[in-house]
Amino acid sequence: MANKYDYIQQLIRFWQEYEESTINPEFQQFGEWLRVCLHNEDMAVKELEGEEIALSNQHIGEDAATIPVKQEIMNLISRLDRLQDFYVKKFFDGLPINSLLEFSFLFSINKNISLKKKEIIGLHLVEYSTGIDILKRLIKLQLVAESRDELDKRSKRLKMTSEGKGILIKALIRMKKINDLFFIDLDEQALNRLLPVLNMLDNHHKKVFAKSGSSSDFKILQIMESIDEIT
Repeated sequence: MANKYDYIQQLIRFWQEYEESTINPEFQQFGEWLRVCLHNEDMAVKELEGEEIALSNQHIGEDAATIPVKQEIMNLISRLDRLQDFYVKKFFDGLPINSLLEFSFLFSINKNISLKKKEIIGLHLVEYSTGIDILKRLIKLQLVAESRDELDKRSKRLKMTSEGKGILIKALIRMKKINDLFFIDLDEQALNRLLPVLNMLDNHHKKVFAKSGSSSDFKILQIMESIDEIT
């Protein structure tokens, strides 16, 4: 059960959204804005719940019990993601990094010299807290070093250490083996047909993620709006 401080934090987040969406925010108008916002969100939730109830009431016979193509694709993407994590853990055995995200962070820091923490986290579409945890671990392992930004003293910039470069070289060799194993049955022509489709999906959902502000409380109304834009 949420306590009073949870509600206060939620109210602060709503006020931040109101400020960002209003040219001249006024406290007197905030109440009306909040009422409309909550009403719209509630309607979106009820609409989604209604669709779920309607679906659950449908009679599904043996012939009708087929998986929609979009759901089948999502299931396959999810399975492939788990398989990739499995291969990475096996092939990275003995290295200080043990996940694809850690490898990706390390690779990007090496490629993009002197990035800010927020910039590197934004590149990989993870929540801020998750990105900070990864960076803390890489810094603790002395694979990445941080320094104060000369123009913005509140920010810190990241760069690879010599030890980090050595680990990255070893990881790149192992990633090549993982990639060869992962796509062993696909020739170059098949890969070239697959890449544009995945890029199209990635480009769309990067925009959706950016709208959420990398927030863990990404509202369902925003998700529904993003769907409406492409349907």
